[in-house]
Amino acid sequence: MAKKVAPAYDIYLIRTSGIPLFAGCSQNDYCMARMGQHELQAGFLAAINAFSKEAFENEKIHTIFMDNIQINFLINENDGLIFAVIHEKDQDTNFIKKRLKDAYDVFINRYPEAKDETVVQMDQFSEIQNILKQLGLVENRLGNTLEMQFEEKVRHSRKRRLFNWVKGLMSAS
Repeated sequence: MAKKVAPAYDIYLIRTSGIPLFAGCSQNDYCMARMGQHELQAGFLAAINAFSKEAFENEKIHTIFMDNIQINFLINENDGLIFAVIHEKDQDTNFIKKRLKDAYDVFINRYPEAKDETVVQMDQFSEIQNILKQLGLVENRLGNTLEMQFEEKVRHSRKRRLFNWVKGLMSAS
């Protein structure tokens, strides 16, 4: 029997203060089109959590439904962390919520330092990608948004230098 997978578009690990520790992109069209917004989205998701607690007397937000997507949250106020998964609306929500809880448990057992507000370096949590793949929240491809944005800037910079070099050669002739 094949392993069940409920592919996510985006996966976030965010401090309740709004600092993103991980913004994962499954590299599908939905995610890639919004890659530059992941830090903003992470802050927005943390703000929604803070607003729901304030406006609705400490109620936790669990799920947000939109036209074509759904956002599931796992919030641990004691640890100060939020796991959020954005996926298609027709995915198995119960499976995703269970896997989100499993991912959180594995992650926090492996990286208890993530609870420490002074820890902000993402590279130390790189194994989160493998955890999410093993639990079936993503298929084969999951990239760290911040790393992918950096790589894209480097590629763009190289193209620009090459273009300027060729332009210089042509203008010299």
